[in-house]
Amino acid sequence: MRRILFALLAGAVLLPVAASAQGDPVVCKPGKNTNEVGLFGHYMVPIAFDAAEAPVTYPLAAMRLGLEASYIPKLDAAKRVPSFCQAGQGPLNTDDQSMVYRPRLLLSGQKGLFIEVSWIPPVSVSGIKSNLFGVAIGRSTNTGKNGMARLRLFTVFGSIKGPFTCSKDDVANPADAECFNSQVSNDRFKPTIFGGDLSVAHAFANRRVIPYLGLGMSFLRPRFDVDHVTADPGIVDHTKIQANMTRFTAHGGVTVVPTNRLLLTAEGYAAPADIITGRVMLSWAFRAGKKSR
Repeated sequence: MRRILFALLAGAVLLPVAASAQGDPVVCKPGKNTNEVGLFGHYMVPIAFDAAEAPVTYPLAAMRLGLEASYIPKLDAAKRVPSFCQAGQGPLNTDDQSMVYRPRLLLSGQKGLFIEVSWIPPVSVSGIKSNLFGVAIGRSTNTGKNGMARLRLFTVFGSIKGPFTCSKDDVANPADAECFNSQVSNDRFKPTIFGGDLSVAHAFANRRVIPYLGLGMSFLRPRFDVDHVTADPGIVDHTKIQANMTRFTAHGGVTVVPTNRLLLTAEGYAAPADIITGRVMLSWAFRAGKKSR
């Protein structure tokens, strides 16, 4: 009986030690001046779910289908090298895509209210698979004969998976000490964003040309989970990199209205602390709706 009690006691003591030896995921929280935070800010600007068109007022119960394309500026290799969380790691493989394409669906309601949703489906492009959702609510209103304004709140959530730490080329490169002869990584980036903005516009040419400007604020909650098995001695790296960031944003562009159902927009969108990107969007009302009472 004493032997059994001793074995149980030893197991209770040694089990946490064994679990610790296997290695709990390391949670790293880089400071605001690190490359990691710079990386997060750089790549979260193109996926911010702003309206990407002028603050037009939509008819009641109209439904619009849009397709947005946003440019992802290149980032220097030196700025893609982690400076805080993973010392010795080479540049992350985050420059394989130059555009983000996002379909959008908008439904308008009473008194200028609207709701908008988007989804980037998990289709692999250059080994990167996104599964991102966007949801927005807002209200547009006329502010005069040719003036318009819009208040909008949005969120982006989901994940992006890919070999950001060690790609196929990295594991075959003898000069890459971190990745050579290891396994291709399957890292996950969760770029959660909460934000809002206010836009104003003034229409010209019988409301067919609508330039607009806006300001906003975004609260970024990026989470990056490393999933990489090293070559020797086969250690699994599950480092979690987390940051909480706040960004002021600005945007401006012009929407052209060729027909009552079609909108074409070109826009510049910026988080001054990070980058400026460009967006274009085609929006078509497949359900015209009716005038609000």
